[in-house]
Amino acid sequence: MILIFTIFYFSLFFLEIKFPLRKNQPIFRKDFFLDLFYLFFFAYFLNYFFIGYYDTFLIDNYLNLFKYIGINIEYIKGQVLSIMPDYTIFILLFLFVDFFMWFSHYLQHNIPFLWNFHKLHHSSEQLSFLSNFRINFFDMLITNVLTKFPIAILFIFFPKYIVFIYLIYFVVTVYNHANINFEYKIFKLFDFIIVSPRFHQWHHSINSKPKENLNYGFFLTIWDFMFNTYYAPFSAKYLKFGLYNDEKYPGNFFKQQFYPIKKMFLFLTKKKE
Repeated sequence: MILIFTIFYFSLFFLEIKFPLRKNQPIFRKDFFLDLFYLFFFAYFLNYFFIGYYDTFLIDNYLNLFKYIGINIEYIKGQVLSIMPDYTIFILLFLFVDFFMWFSHYLQHNIPFLWNFHKLHHSSEQLSFLSNFRINFFDMLITNVLTKFPIAILFIFFPKYIVFIYLIYFVVTVYNHANINFEYKIFKLFDFIIVSPRFHQWHHSINSKPKENLNYGFFLTIWDFMFNTYYAPFSAKYLKFGLYNDEKYPGNFFKQQFYPIKKMFLFLTKKKE
């Protein structure tokens, strides 16, 4: 699996060199090596030694919680399977998972406490596939608590499909940050159904928009259409990225990780005064 992901990363890097959307963006762009470190830390080191165990821990505890509050999982599973075919249940559960992904992303942007940690991901001023990995450790810990709830329900019915769902979301989210010229007619056919790089890069942009926080979808755009948060009026080629308020993040990995905690501490101590 590690080899497959490594080939995937190198393929995206090659495509960014060969078919860049923003041709004036350097290959070794600003913070390239910092984001490369993020990739190795989160996608290789932490994913292998921690994230997999943490996700399993959360799913197991949700399943135990269902039993603790008296939900007979096997009975419900039997009843549901008796009235609906497998593929219908899977589609409904996939929609449920995707909505929760959208909702957790919405909360990350609209609850100040969560945004304080999530904004690191939006601090990239030049977007590439590596930008996907610029995340705060504490942001990941908190939001995974939300996103693993629907995964636990999916696990009850289709435990073998969990890895497949993870792979879909992972590939799509990494690809949607890439500086690849994806704006051909064939791609635009799917643009209003599946989250595309154009859609997601408008989410990262600081260009003039009706409001700051838009395009929360991970895989499907349906939720953004439903809740009036869809906005991708034209090409992502000339978009600018970063933080709206010109807040400058530290350039050091460890300082970036603890910067939100430092800000929160300063805010609380000022309030006491």
